[in-house]
Amino acid sequence: MILSKKGIVYELFEGNGSRKENLVFVHGSGCNKKFLQAMQNCLQEFNCFFIDLPGHGESKNRSYSKDSYVDAVCNFVRDIDNVVLIGHSLGGTIVLEASSKNIDTIKKAIILNSGAAFPKLNKEFATKIHKGIIDFDYFLKCLGHSDNKQVQEAIDTFEAEEIIIKDFIIDESIDVTFCLKNIDIPILIVTGGDEILTLVEYSQLINQEVKNSKLVVVPNSRHMLPIAKREYVCDLIKEFIN
Repeated sequence: MILSKKGIVYELFEGNGSRKENLVFVHGSGCNKKFLQAMQNCLQEFNCFFIDLPGHGESKNRSYSKDSYVDAVCNFVRDIDNVVLIGHSLGGTIVLEASSKNIDTIKKAIILNSGAAFPKLNKEFATKIHKGIIDFDYFLKCLGHSDNKQVQEAIDTFEAEEIIIKDFIIDESIDVTFCLKNIDIPILIVTGGDEILTLVEYSQLINQEVKNSKLVVVPNSRHMLPIAKREYVCDLIKEFIN
C-alpha cells in the first residue's frame, strides 16, 4: 500500500511472519521507491518500507541536497520500532549519516554498493553531467547485469534525466566520512567485486572505520548486485539480522 508520513511517500509491504524488524529501504541516485522492490519477494517475513527521498517519485518536497535526504530518513524512522536501514548507492551514504545520529529506533544498517564519499567518480562522466548530459552507455556499463530481467525492470523505474543529474552532482561532493566513527550499531556492507561506480575501496573504508561492521564482496557483480543476485544478498541480510 502507498502511504505518506512526514512528507515522505512510501510503499509498505507488510510481513507475513512474526518478525518484529521493520526494513526501511533508501534508494540511490535518480531512483525512487520502486527501484529496490524486487528484493521484497525474498524478505516477505519482514515489514518492508520503500521510501521516496525528497524530490523523487511522488515526494512533494522538491529539495535536492544531502542534508534534506538525511533529515527525511531520520524523521521517517523516529517513531518506527526496530528499524533496519538498508541503503543502496547514494542511499547507502545517506543511511551512514542517519546511523551516526544515535536515533534509538535504528537497530542495524545495511550498506549496498555504496561509500561514505565517491572521490574517484569518472571525470569524463562527471564533466558531461555538469553540461546536462548523461553518458548512458557508461552508466549502463557501471550498473551491469543488463541481461537480468529484474535489473531491466528496475532501470525502467529511473527518474527523469534532470533528477539523475541533480543526484550525481550531489554524489560528486558528498562526504560523510566524518561520521563513521560515531556509528555504534552493527553494519553490514555488501558490494560487487567488479564495481566501477562505487569502488570496492569505498566499502573497505567503511569497514575500517565502523567498529562493528562486516564486509562482503560478491565476485562477478557490479552496481545492480542487490537486484541481480537478490536471493543471495537477501540471505546475507537475513543472516545479519538474525
